[in-house]
Amino acid sequence: MFFNANSQWWISLILIGTGFLCGAFFNLASTLNILFKNRFWIKCIFDFVATIICGTVFLIAINILYYGEVRLYMIVAFVLGLYLEIVTVGKIIAKTFLLLYNKTAIWIKKLSNTKFGKRITK
Repeated sequence: MFFNANSQWWISLILIGTGFLCGAFFNLASTLNILFKNRFWIKCIFDFVATIICGTVFLIAINILYYGEVRLYMIVAFVLGLYLEIVTVGKIIAKTFLLLYNKTAIWIKKLSNTKFGKRITK
C-alpha cells in the first residue's frame, strides 16, 4: 500500500483530482466530436476511447494507491471529481476550445485569401 490506512483522505483527494483530469479528457473528446460535425459514429468512437482511457487511469490509480483494493469511498471520490469538473470548469473549457477553433478557422480563411496563402493551397 502506497499510503497507510490513516491517509484515506489523501487517497480521496488524489482520486478527486484524477476524476477531475478524466472529466477534462471527456470534455476534450466532446470538443473533438464538434470538430467532426457531431456525427453519431465519431461520437461513439470518441466516447468509447475516452471511457477506456479514463477507466484505465482509474484502475492504475487504485493499484498504485491501495494495491487494487477498491473501496466505495474511492469510487465516490473519482465520480465526485468527474462531477466537479463538469459543473465548475467544464463549460469554460468547452467554450475556450470552441473559441480557439473559431478563431483558428477565421485566421486560416484570412490566410488563404492572401498571396502567400494562395501559393500554399495550390
